[in-house]
Amino acid sequence: MAHVFVAQADIFDFVGAHPCGRWFAGRVPRPSPTGWALTKKPSLVSFSRLQGAGSITKAITMTSQLPAELFQAFTETHYIVHHEPPFTMNIGVFCPDLKKLMAERKALCAAFITAWNPFAQRLSDTENEARQQTLKASLSQRGLAFINGIGQHPGNGWPGEPSVLILDMSREAAKALAGQYEQLAFVWADQTAVPALMQPD
Repeated sequence: MAHVFVAQADIFDFVGAHPCGRWFAGRVPRPSPTGWALTKKPSLVSFSRLQGAGSITKAITMTSQLPAELFQAFTETHYIVHHEPPFTMNIGVFCPDLKKLMAERKALCAAFITAWNPFAQRLSDTENEARQQTLKASLSQRGLAFINGIGQHPGNGWPGEPSVLILDMSREAAKALAGQYEQLAFVWADQTAVPALMQPD
């Protein structure tokens, strides 16, 4: 488990619930106008940068099972949504276009998932495309709204991975789906529209 140290902060316990499952029991430092809020449970650490009346400007979620180099690559990746117009999501950065889209569709949360390259092992384009089509067909059969996209790292040479942004998919449902398609991580956001990197259980 990653260890986190927060200086000069009063710690208190909390428990909360969110329609999309974003909150959970943990311990956090009492927020200050420019302080860090932190939540923890086994293998999960989440940071939120707070400003003013508690608006979130940065949130990163990570797990200890993910190798450091992959965690860095995933957090640096640009998650591009092929909406009209297209927009890009970055981990830990408020995305106004995502916020607008969720408001328009009355969605409480969203997940960005791919079926490409299971366990970060490259497959042929033919294999990957077949996996992605299976994912999209499954979502359509379940009546889930999604928008095509692609995850593209800006500089490491790894080919972009076609993905889908699935509206109103809870965190637990997204974990299950990412696990089904053998993904090491996925992106999820609640109504704050701050994309977070997460792993299947």
